[in-house]
Amino acid sequence: MKTESLPVVETIYRAFAYVWWLRKRLAVALLPALSILLILDFLSLYISNIEDGPSTALLTFLAFPITILYVITVHRIMILGPDGTKKYGLFEWGYREWRYLFFLIVLSIAAWVPIAIWFMLKFSANGNDEPFLIQVVTAWLPFIPIALAFARVSLVFPATAVDSRLSLRESWEISRGNTLRLSAVIYSIPILTMTVGAILLNILPDAVIQYFDTVTSIIIVLVGYLLYVIEVSCLSFSYKYFVNSRN
Repeated sequence: MKTESLPVVETIYRAFAYVWWLRKRLAVALLPALSILLILDFLSLYISNIEDGPSTALLTFLAFPITILYVITVHRIMILGPDGTKKYGLFEWGYREWRYLFFLIVLSIAAWVPIAIWFMLKFSANGNDEPFLIQVVTAWLPFIPIALAFARVSLVFPATAVDSRLSLRESWEISRGNTLRLSAVIYSIPILTMTVGAILLNILPDAVIQYFDTVTSIIIVLVGYLLYVIEVSCLSFSYKYFVNSRN
């Protein structure tokens, strides 16, 4: 059964508005996790300038569960309100976090396995003999249906964050008829920020980028985590809309 159409602009606006409205609560709740993530990122950046080895991979592995707690904290505050978490966010790891991790792994495998098979078949058949434009188009081709499908089942993440037992099938069902709208809500901010970043890197002289290399890295990492709050909030409000529409 088709759900009512998700209001794209209104959902994104509400995400921005609520993040601003709850900025002090979010700042307090996310500060511990954000501090740890920033330290791990800077350590990773410092080590990668010295050597590429297991140390960087270890830091990435350590950041992964902290990122999950960071995201769950945002979901809970956006969906349940300011009292959705403890004062300084979440730092316990239980069934909810394992379930979130399970969905993340399952969907990652479901996404990357067909992409890997596509590229294996593509290069074994044609190699690099195709024109550049054809290579670009065919390289991006498998990502489009996978991204659209991922949007449909992504409601399991905010649902899990608030201890709701929404399955992948149920997420697919309640978002029926809203594939493009939900994708627009989820992907618009990441695409916009990546586009702006790519444009800046292309128009700024290399000397300027290198001169401000450390400062730029710090700003990019910090802004990335702040924008991540808005991106997660967009998914939170999408979930709230579909649940309310179903009820």
